[in-house]
Amino acid sequence: MLYIVRHGESVANAENRSGQPLDQLSEKGKEQAKEIAEVLANLSIKHFYSSDLLRAKETAEIINERLNLEINFDTRLREFDNGSMDGIDNRPQRFLDNPNAFGAENPRDVFARLKNFFDELREKKIDDVLIISHGGAMGVMEYYFRNPDTKPEDIPTCRYMTINTAWRNFKNTEIYEVDLYKGIK
Repeated sequence: MLYIVRHGESVANAENRSGQPLDQLSEKGKEQAKEIAEVLANLSIKHFYSSDLLRAKETAEIINERLNLEINFDTRLREFDNGSMDGIDNRPQRFLDNPNAFGAENPRDVFARLKNFFDELREKKIDDVLIISHGGAMGVMEYYFRNPDTKPEDIPTCRYMTINTAWRNFKNTEIYEVDLYKGIK
């Protein structure tokens, strides 16, 4: 089983703005991480992976005060890189049409790195995994689990990618369970 958790509330989340790589957890986010750690401590978790972006890293470290596992920080679990548009909430249409022109990742880029991560877990038969990541990346994860045979080249490169998902509004520190071998539970 995979237990996927969005990081605790960041300062950017609290201010209702787009996150940046160095955004820290808010005080509420730190409390959320402590609270969810108690729930996670009752689950069968043997492996711990986290995005290395600060808000995810802080969440993982707080949770790990209770779990005491080795945390594997993995860049493949990062949020979309918005390039020169990081921290800008109202991005221009030309960014949505071609994020790569702004040094940003498009959905295909993110899908490819996440597919690589999950395919590696499958290949190594790693299970009972806790993953700390980000809302945008989790939407792409959800698409991957519903469509495991999709190839990166099948994913659009513009930000108009529609991902129909029950996970669309990922809440901070809510646990999403996925069977790595069977898909969404």
